[in-house]
Amino acid sequence: MEKKKEVHANGLACCNPQACQIPVIMETEEEAVAMELKTCRFIDPEHPKIVRLESTLAMDEFEISEALLSEALGNPNIEII
Repeated sequence: MEKKKEVHANGLACCNPQACQIPVIMETEEEAVAMELKTCRFIDPEHPKIVRLESTLAMDEFEISEALLSEALGNPNIEII
């Protein structure tokens, strides 16, 4: 398990999770999102724009981060519930 962490650390440090060669698995969804945000370049880390889909088969409802709220409110095709 320790070897996997080393491989993950190297791949994630260079912002390239695909370089890990081993699937990166986190204990919780929160840890997974936090780790992926660390690999994103050119974003505002304090206000990340995130969309969470329960399933790609049901894209009529989804969750968005607060950073996307103003854009969603300005889009007549999106209903905030």
